[in-house]
Amino acid sequence: IILACSRDKYDKPAPVPEETAQTWIERKVREHYYWYQDIPPSEQLDFSIPIPDFFTSLLSDQDGKKQNGIVKHFSWLEEHTDTKAYQGNRTTYGLEFLMYEKMACILYVLPSSPAARAGLKRGEWISAINGSPLTPANASTLYNGGDIQLTIYREKPGNQYVFSRTVEVKAACRVKDNPVFLDTVYSIKNRQIAYLVYNHFTPGPDGPYDETYNNSLRRVFARFAAQQVSELILDLRYNGGGQSSCASLLASMIIPSQYLNQEFCHIVYNDKHPEKNGTIPFKESYIYQGADGANLNLRRVFILTGRQTASSAELVINCLRPYMEVILIGDRTFGKNVAFEEIRNDKLKLTLHLIVAQAFNKNGESDYENGFYPEKDHILIESTQPLKELGDTTECLLHHTLKQITGK
Repeated sequence: IILACSRDKYDKPAPVPEETAQTWIERKVREHYYWYQDIPPSEQLDFSIPIPDFFTSLLSDQDGKKQNGIVKHFSWLEEHTDTKAYQGNRTTYGLEFLMYEKMACILYVLPSSPAARAGLKRGEWISAINGSPLTPANASTLYNGGDIQLTIYREKPGNQYVFSRTVEVKAACRVKDNPVFLDTVYSIKNRQIAYLVYNHFTPGPDGPYDETYNNSLRRVFARFAAQQVSELILDLRYNGGGQSSCASLLASMIIPSQYLNQEFCHIVYNDKHPEKNGTIPFKESYIYQGADGANLNLRRVFILTGRQTASSAELVINCLRPYMEVILIGDRTFGKNVAFEEIRNDKLKLTLHLIVAQAFNKNGESDYENGFYPEKDHILIESTQPLKELGDTTECLLHHTLKQITGK
């Protein structure tokens, strides 16, 4: 006896609306974002606005830095035309620069890059691109593009700038950007002092499982150990961060050996994902994975810093401090104590670079959102004088550090 029947049993189910870019972004951000509580309710969101604007409308004021009253967020959205979004596939002129109001100062030039082949050097100033004055609005042209002509000035003592030359730079191309930019050992007063310029925390050029650059770092520390260095100057002034695994490797080769395999840092995610919280150790076995590295067993380390020192570079500072003396020399660091993950959707050709966690050291400290400050006697602003080549013992920050170590 059929007392009742439901039409739903026999009717076709209602079609499920296809997920749009905006609905996918909202779903992923609400699930993984560290500050998901700050996202406005769905009914207050405008799903019709352009994708980048919609993504920004979800972000918290805690996510980023406020400049001129506007928050510049750490989280960002990448739209790509193919399925390859890894940074190693991007092209560049090979210039790292700092933009001022009307000119850009070259901080360093990547070897074998179009900029290097054009003869550009650290400390030179770019005033124009293809004859047009350089401004903050068009400065992004210096990262990537076709053949360009640059107008170069040089700096003289007393903040005077004089025309030097015009330079033809060939089109941007893929360039090996090994973060181990420079390493050397100075022998002064019977002391062996190691100096390392390390510019970003990237394991290799072809993704997170490529250990090419990590192996370069390991070999450098093996050479330092073979030369019996007793002091290390770690130059992170242009290091904007990268993978925490690389930070752990670097710190593991610096730390006093008695602390190997203890906690480097612990990572805390939002309360929807407590199962992802975890600890990253100073991992002794990681030092010898791939190319053999070495632990220097140091009691202190000198770290050169600047406004571009951020994220994983600051993580190294924060997580070494409970175990050894960390002496900062230079300028205040950027102040970024949070970590992001990439969330990809190849169908929609979108990648979310989303802040998902915060990093703490062994003592539970993570209070450097305003940056780390060197002690008063160690504050040095390199833009106050003409830049000398990295590794030159008369270069401002390196000279000051060597004097602190040797007294000479």
